Amino acid sequence: MRVAKTDTQEEDASVRQATPLPAAPTCDPTYRYRTFDGTCNNLNSPRFGQAGTIFQRLMGPATYANDLSAIRLAKSGNPLPSTRLVSTTVTVNSSVFDYDAALITMQWGQFMDHDLTQTPQFTLTVGCCDGGRFGNVTANPNAECLHIPIPSDDPVYSNVNCMNMIRSTYGPRLDGTMPPRRQQINAITHWIDGSQIYGNDNSTAQTLRDKSSGKGLLAFSIQNGQILLPTSPSTCAECFMAGDNRVREQPLLTVMHTLWLREHNRVAKALYARFGSSRSDEFYYQEARRIVIAEFQHITYTEYLPVILGPEIPVPPFDTRSNPAIFNEFAAAAFRMGHSQLRSFIKLFEADGSASNQSFFLGNSFLTGAYRLLNPRFIDNALRGQLLIPAQSVDECFAPDVTSQLFRTTTALGADLVAINMQRGRDHGLPPYVRARQIAMEILQPYPPPPPPMTFDDLAPTHSPEVIFLSYPGRI
Repeated sequence: MRVAKTDTQEEDASVRQATPLPAAPTCDPTYRYRTFDGTCNNLNSPRFGQAGTIFQRLMGPATYANDLSAIRLAKSGNPLPSTRLVSTTVTVNSSVFDYDAALITMQWGQFMDHDLTQTPQFTLTVGCCDGGRFGNVTANPNAECLHIPIPSDDPVYSNVNCMNMIRSTYGPRLDGTMPPRRQQINAITHWIDGSQIYGNDNSTAQTLRDKSSGKGLLAFSIQNGQILLPTSPSTCAECFMAGDNRVREQPLLTVMHTLWLREHNRVAKALYARFGSSRSDEFYYQEARRIVIAEFQHITYTEYLPVILGPEIPVPPFDTRSNPAIFNEFAAAAFRMGHSQLRSFIKLFEADGSASNQSFFLGNSFLTGAYRLLNPRFIDNALRGQLLIPAQSVDECFAPDVTSQLFRTTTALGADLVAINMQRGRDHGLPPYVRARQIAMEILQPYPPPPPPMTFDDLAPTHSPEVIFLSYPGRI
């Protein structure tokens, strides 16, 4: 007989399984460069922004059924509907262009996201779906399994009822005490600091350097006459390395990493041309890194965010008392809006403006498309394509490449990113949409907001008539 756990038992288990704080930093107030793990940016609070510390909450405490960690329930008290069912019901595999944003806007968003957020999951010896990405629900699954049920009449998946998903790890506050509800961890620094280029710890950063020239260069490989990312092992031509281990998720991301490797080395060589051997390799590396991070921040605030949020962006002044930790609501929900900007067919252009035969479908290139960069024309053609082709609008339309083909292989089905996003929000205890909307209106409006919506028409203060029309059953 299986004995149900009490809230006290679950809380004890939560503390036992929590990831401990990373090592406390020792700061040198005279050191002029950023640390790699995000510490010592604020000498009054050296752990602010440290890799391996928890997100913070914007919209109040985490929303869990037992105020600890259990996934919230529907108002009826029943489990929430399958996020796969929600995904297939409310999303559309269609294309609506956003002619105000080039496709490189989407790619910048992903590249920046990999500088800001990465949430680790528990490591389980056996998965939640018979040990695979898909299958049937594992008998007596691990407590950290949060599989996504697949309906029997699913339009894509057959003979399976389970999409594998494992819960995110969680940890203590910066002072080492445990919060009453789960607070998930950001494995990387919370700053915009180029960590996807340089790494989030000193060991990774040193691995990515080339100290042989004395010019402060990042390591690189030369293949087919072009400068590319370094590889590991060196015998694998497309096994590229960078500061973030997601560098090979899809080819356009790998292109962006390559671009910034080249930019660091360009800046370092320019500095060396000015000062020569009178300065050390460390000086050139750190000064180039400092400049590149500033470039990255400048592009983000002056070019990317105005496209996403509008030209008038209030940027609050830096406050040393404010915790810079990324908001959980941003990492697990808001910034995932970029998934709607993805295109299925990635069109490339040759130097003469003609369509390139190197164009490809995104669904055929997840985790396996880095080989494309070995073609000497691919990077330039891909950059031209991203500048000439519009991104998709941020709406209910998603490319099938991410709703049923995510990370598929020749022998394995692809996953549904939209369903995963919703399930991850439940895992992180994010509030339901209606509650999140109400909190946002209370924060942003100078007067009391209307009561929570009871019908789709009640969304009129924040939604366009077109969206409300499409929200009614049968319209999509």
